[in-house]
Amino acid sequence: MNENQLQYNCARAAKTGDLFANASVVRLNRNSDGGVPMFGTSARLCYDDEYLYVEMVALDDGFTATMTQYNDRLYTEDVVEIFIDEDCDGKSYIELEVNPLNALLHYVIRNDLHGTFWAYARIEKNVQTEVELSRRDSCCEWKVLMKIPLTEFKNSTPKAGDIWAFNLYRIKYFENRPPEYSSFSPTHTDNYHIPQYFAALQFV
Repeated sequence: MNENQLQYNCARAAKTGDLFANASVVRLNRNSDGGVPMFGTSARLCYDDEYLYVEMVALDDGFTATMTQYNDRLYTEDVVEIFIDEDCDGKSYIELEVNPLNALLHYVIRNDLHGTFWAYARIEKNVQTEVELSRRDSCCEWKVLMKIPLTEFKNSTPKAGDIWAFNLYRIKYFENRPPEYSSFSPTHTDNYHIPQYFAALQFV
C-alpha cells in the first residue's frame, strides 16, 4: 500500500440488529477530479466468517434502468459497482454491479496493466443482492445490499490485518447530458479498470 492510497477499515459485522452498526460510512467522489458529484453515493462494508457485505446508497432524481437479467450489460444504464482484488496484483479481480431493478452483473477480470482487460462472466449466481427504493418529493434513493460469499476468494477467511485492494463506483445516466461517474478512489478518466488507483480494504 502506498502512502497516498485511500484506505477503508472493514469492521466485523454486528451479530444483532444492523449488520453495519460497526461500519464507517464513506462517500463517493466525482471520478474525474475528486470533487463533489451532483448525485451523492455513500457506502459501508463489513464482514463475518462467511460473507463480505456491501451497502451502497445512491441519491437520485429518478433512474435509468430496464435490464433485469443476470449479467446483462448493466454498465450501460444506472448502476453501482465494487471491484475487489484479493491479492492486490491488479491483474485479476472480481467486478460486481447492481442496478436499481436488482439485476446483478458478476465478472472475473483479467487485466494486463497495459490498457487491455478481459471480462469473464460468472455462470453461477452465488452473490445475493437486495435493492430498496424510497421516494420523497422530487428526490429518491436506491439502497443496494450485496452479500458476497467469502468462498468467492482464494483467501476465504480474511483476518484482522489482512489488506485487499478494492474500489467502489457509480454511473448515473442523464437524458440530455453525459453520464456522471463517481468513485471512492478516483481514476480520473471514464475507465474504472485502472488498478493502480484501487484503494486498500483493511480488515479489522
